[in-house]
Amino acid sequence: MSLKDYLQEDLNVIFNLDEFAETAEYNGEQIPVIFYEKSEYLFDDGYLGYSPAILAKTADIKDVKTGDLVIFRDTNYYVTKKEFKDELTTKLYLSKDASTKF
Repeated sequence: MSLKDYLQEDLNVIFNLDEFAETAEYNGEQIPVIFYEKSEYLFDDGYLGYSPAILAKTADIKDVKTGDLVIFRDTNYYVTKKEFKDELTTKLYLSKDASTKF
């Protein structure tokens, strides 16, 4: 078994709804995510702030773009930035305001 296979198995545990993950809706589909109420965010001007964020499997959000809607815990959030953590996971920074651009 390859290292990538082992990592995928680990992700299956982390993104298991009975373990750590919760459900979010993205593009009309339910996906497992890890939610961060306050995730550190480095703005373009060097200012360090905080933003809600989710970590998801990259395969679940392949075509994500700024402004996309994510519904989590009955709250609408909009993607302000995506950050590829590695080829298997992506972190999405979110805002409740659709016009927010980071």
